[in-house]
Amino acid sequence: MALSKRQKKFQARAKRQRSEMLRQRAAQASYIANAPTPEELAVVRTTLKSECKAITKLVKAKSNKRSNKDFGGDCIASAMFAKEQFKSKFGRDVKVVAGYCAWQVGDNDSDNLDHDGRGKMGRGGFPGHCWLEVDGYFFDPTTWSIGVKVKQNDAQDGFTTNHTHEFPDYMLFPKNECGTRKAYYSLDHYNRTGIFEAGIYYYEKSNSLLKLAHDTYARKG
Repeated sequence: MALSKRQKKFQARAKRQRSEMLRQRAAQASYIANAPTPEELAVVRTTLKSECKAITKLVKAKSNKRSNKDFGGDCIASAMFAKEQFKSKFGRDVKVVAGYCAWQVGDNDSDNLDHDGRGKMGRGGFPGHCWLEVDGYFFDPTTWSIGVKVKQNDAQDGFTTNHTHEFPDYMLFPKNECGTRKAYYSLDHYNRTGIFEAGIYYYEKSNSLLKLAHDTYARKG
């Protein structure tokens, strides 16, 4: 008995779905077979930490010459510079990432440094933040400057931030542990007490901000 047009369409769709399912299973099997062991990951992270420490020192030295002049946009130049240094010093290709983020430097609601597009911007005019993606990790070589940025924000806003927590000179963590703005503002501790815990943070990627970052960097030359 000949199949109807509708039945043929159904069969074709079922065939495509099965092919896609088999492709996904094969990809998963390949990933599991080639996934690095915990020992191998530990070696990768140790090497990466050493490289990130060296890159951060270079970024800090270069940024100190311009941060006061380019408040609000120096993270773009720092990320681009770090990308170049990774390639020239270690032969490593990395990606520049842009998005929104915040660091909680104290326990009160206002005791934070945020780049979420809501606050005032300096002459750099960039509403977010830039960092790097390196072998499955997010790396931010600019957190050494959080204290400086907090003071600059206070000078602009006339507020006094209770800065009790010092972040490390750089941040390096698996990119799947970066958090989100929504999660940052809906943490259980905050919901229960109305108080943030100093030391928490989030990094949330934004493709539109990445385009803006590249445009801004190109415009400044």
